[in-house]
Order: sequence, then C-alpha cells, then structure tokens
Amino acid sequence: MEGKPRIIHRDIKSENILLDENLNAKVADFGLSKFQPTNQQASTIHTIHLAGTEFYIDPEYQTSFKYKKESDVYSFGVVLFEMLSGRLAYDPIYTGENDKGLAPIARRHYNEGTLKELIDPRMVEEDDEHIVILNRGPNQESLETFSRIAYQCLAETQAKRPTLEAVIKELQTALTLQVRTILNNTIFFFISLLVIIMHIH
Repeated sequence: MEGKPRIIHRDIKSENILLDENLNAKVADFGLSKFQPTNQQASTIHTIHLAGTEFYIDPEYQTSFKYKKESDVYSFGVVLFEMLSGRLAYDPIYTGENDKGLAPIARRHYNEGTLKELIDPRMVEEDDEHIVILNRGPNQESLETFSRIAYQCLAETQAKRPTLEAVIKELQTALTLQVRTILNNTIFFFISLLVIIMHIH
C-alpha cells in the first residue's frame, strides 16, 4: 500500500488467513515477517535456516535460501489451489501422490489440461436432472482466469511469478465474471418463473 512499510510475510498459508464477522479476510501471524521501510528498495532476505510451513514454501527459496516477496506469491498460489480443490495442501490424497503435496500436482494438472480432476466436485454439482443449480458452480471464464493466475503464482522460479498487484487484478476480474454470471442466471430464473406463472393464469 502506498506510504506503508513493505511486509514480507514468510508464512502465507490458509491457517493464517482469517475471516472476520463480515467474512473479510485478514492475514494473521506475523511472527516470521520482515518489515521494510517505504524508502528502501525491495530486497532479498538471506537465511541460514528455512522459515515457513512445509507444502507452502517456495521451491527456489528451499534451494537458494534467498527469500523475496515472490516467495509469498508462491505460498498464496498454494492457497488459491486449496480453494479450488477444497482440500489442504498436505491432504493425504496429495502427499500420497507427491511428498511435496498439492503444488506440484496442481501444476501437472494445469499443464496437462486436466484441472477439472483437481476441482472440488461440489463447486460444479448438478441436480438430478443434470441441470446446473441456480448460482452454483464457477463460470468457465472466471474459473480459467482464477486458475491461470494461481498457476502463475506457482512458477518454480521467483522471476517468473506475477506481482501481488497483478494477482489481485486477475482475481478481481475472475470475481467480476462470476458475479455477472450469477446476475444473468438470476434474471433468467425470474423470467422463466414469470413465463410459468403467466401460463398458469
């Protein structure tokens, strides 16, 4: 934020993103964080020991011991894929397949075009007539926008990851596309209901 100290969190994970009574997200647990003055250029944190939580840690940081803001972007990408899959990064279904958990599995599915296998089936649930229930399930364009930016966050090198500003912009785009679909579905539902009522009378 303009005029605010820069913060490198170093432990972004779903457990550290809390919701208040209005369901607004709040980042918590700044015990490992590093603060930088606004007049200081963004820098690399050189460490002797790894900090963070397994399954969310930037792979480049694991090998170089150099932590940058892009390392937080990687961890946030893991959280985004947790949202898509409905499972934590260290769920046994993932660790049984890959000891690094969700992140490499999400990258593989994205690259192979099989991401639907990873998505929580409750997101696209259909009713008994195989008609998508009103307002349930992601809009395809919204889903593609969301998954694309999540995938970019998981780039194996820090230099290839997007900025947080770019991530926020893409997530806002995904949200706008989803809201538009909900509005269109709602309008269609009420028009259909009106037609039914008119036929009854």
